[in-house]
Amino acid sequence: MRMTKAAEVSQHAIKVRSQVRLGDLLTNPRIYMMLAVFCSVFTALNAVGFWIPSLLRQVGVHQISDIGCISDAISLYTAIGIRLIR
Repeated sequence: MRMTKAAEVSQHAIKVRSQVRLGDLLTNPRIYMMLAVFCSVFTALNAVGFWIPSLLRQVGVHQISDIGCISDAISLYTAIGIRLIR
């Protein structure tokens, strides 16, 4: 009986997963590159989120409630944009 293509791919994935060792991952430079990219993006996004209220105050928004609403709007539009892109 011939296996379907999806079953063959699934069987191959199981074999590949069982062959990966932790030592192989720790010596793989691609893992460190992905880690550096992830940490950079995460740090940049958190820095922007942390400094947005100060930046808004410097550009002329002085009411705390306005700063909060604008910061919320930025986060909301970002979430909507991410959802639309996916």
